Amino acid sequence: MPRMNGVEAASVLRGMLPSTRIIGFTSFNEELRTSLLATTAFDMILSKHEGLAKLAEAICEMLPTSKVIDIHRT
Repeated sequence: MPRMNGVEAASVLRGMLPSTRIIGFTSFNEELRTSLLATTAFDMILSKHEGLAKLAEAICEMLPTSKVIDIHRT
C-alpha cells in the first residue's frame, strides 16, 4: 500500500474505531499469520490461498445480523 502497510492501517483503524472488527488478508505463511494475530490490531488473519469465499464467510461471521450494510444503496 502506498502510505502504510496493513499492520499500520489496522492499528490506525483500531485507534479510530475501537469496536470495528478487522480481518487481515495476506499471503504470509501460517507461522507469521499467527505471530501477527498475537501482536497486531487484527481480529482475524486469513491466507489469500484460502480464497475470497473464506474471506466473505469470515466477514459474515463477524457482522451482527442486524447490521448488514448495503454498499450499493444510493
